[in-house]
Amino acid sequence: MRKSSTRCTVCSAPLAPALQTGRPRRYCSATCRSAARRQRGREQKQTAAAVQRRCSTDLAGQACGREVEYRLVVHGQDTRICARCYDLTLQYLIERGVVASAVEVYAVAAAGPGSSGVTGPFSVDHEPDSGSELRVLFIEDDDRVRHALVPVLNRRGCRVLSVANGRQGLEAAYVNELDVVLLDLGLPDIDGIHVLRQLRAVSDVPVIVVSARGEVDDRVLALTDGADDYLVKPYDVAELLARMKRVVRRYTAGLKVDHVYDDGVLRLDSFRRKAHVAGVELILTATEFRLLEVLAHQAGAVQSVEKLLARVWGEPLGADPDRVKFAVSKLRRKLDMTDLGSDSLVSARGVGYLYQPPHPHRERVRTQQGRATYGHSARVLEILNAQDRVVRLGEIVVDLTQHEVRVAGRQVPLSRKEFRLLTMLASSGGAVCSRENLLTEIWGRCGGWESRSLDIHIATLRTKLGRPELIQVVRAASQDRSTEDECPRDRVFGYRMPKPHGNR
Repeated sequence: MRKSSTRCTVCSAPLAPALQTGRPRRYCSATCRSAARRQRGREQKQTAAAVQRRCSTDLAGQACGREVEYRLVVHGQDTRICARCYDLTLQYLIERGVVASAVEVYAVAAAGPGSSGVTGPFSVDHEPDSGSELRVLFIEDDDRVRHALVPVLNRRGCRVLSVANGRQGLEAAYVNELDVVLLDLGLPDIDGIHVLRQLRAVSDVPVIVVSARGEVDDRVLALTDGADDYLVKPYDVAELLARMKRVVRRYTAGLKVDHVYDDGVLRLDSFRRKAHVAGVELILTATEFRLLEVLAHQAGAVQSVEKLLARVWGEPLGADPDRVKFAVSKLRRKLDMTDLGSDSLVSARGVGYLYQPPHPHRERVRTQQGRATYGHSARVLEILNAQDRVVRLGEIVVDLTQHEVRVAGRQVPLSRKEFRLLTMLASSGGAVCSRENLLTEIWGRCGGWESRSLDIHIATLRTKLGRPELIQVVRAASQDRSTEDECPRDRVFGYRMPKPHGNR
């Protein structure tokens, strides 16, 4: 049996004498115990990060195990691969016809010599047809042509990515967000027509063929197979730029709607990087806009912290997730000053965040002091604002403005939760209010303690009103109404009150 240590494993201070029962002492104080727990947590994170930094590709039953350099997200499935497996994976996806819009690529580290050198999508904040930079992919095997044309296009307001063969061109067009592709047909590895056909199977990016082949058959074949324009070498740079802008303008005319998010309150223009709430411009930083854009375009769906780090910050694996939390906090403070409110960004604890679009006919609720409210309290205030200000149930009068309840002219004192409970039941118009809905709206959760608290509040409310039959129990099995207090809690579906009458 191992002899227990007499020194603290954290600070090496002497330990108190060990008890005869229980586990041997390892720490001299709660402070050292907490420090050891934090250290174990850091070591576990480091171990998990080390595993994630190894290529997950399985070859013939053996894991690749090389250093991860790319992160691929295909139809929402995350894959981490090395530089060698990167090219093979992209070729497989292209041959299988997986559309480029379903694939997201993020560079984790510098690409090795075996890769195509494509490290991720362009990050350009502009509207292509407004005279700003065009994102251009130039596929040309002649070094002299590339070295002559690329600087000219850069000076004319383009950002050009040039590659020398068809395979690299397909990969670059597949993983980058481009405005136009300039394609030569005479490529060393793959014929340009074949590149065009494969590209058209996975992407609808505009393609202009720039080739020395000037025969009618070649032009007809390229245009038939998906080219948007055809220009025969030699050509004038001004004519090439005019054709590029024309095809981009024609292409983006049908995409502007997709780049504008509008739910009636929030409007985001992804081209101009402008945000408006209820017609008022919202000033955001570039990071805040990208964060809100990612959440809004996936409204109602939880976006994981890892996905937000990759899509908003482009961070490699192991990045600090706290930066997402801080960015969401700053964004909430700005939204809190608008009609949208900070509660539109909802936290999914342990998972991520989601954007909850506003109800089309619902305005933001404010208290009499003008302070915005959210969550279940806002829901209760919304009911108060939407319903009549006085609800009459026989001898019972509920004044929603003064927060008073009178029975036969006598005021009945109620707690805040009791009044909210009575308000929801009385304002339901005779409909059944489920236990789950009551717990969520008033208590904020559906736990065991809250469920017992609801039973107590229902019983107290019946007693204070002096009319137990007004609050009817609806059973879960047959949903028949009952006033028996003996109805088991696990069989209770909800509660209802008679439809109010004589409201004013």
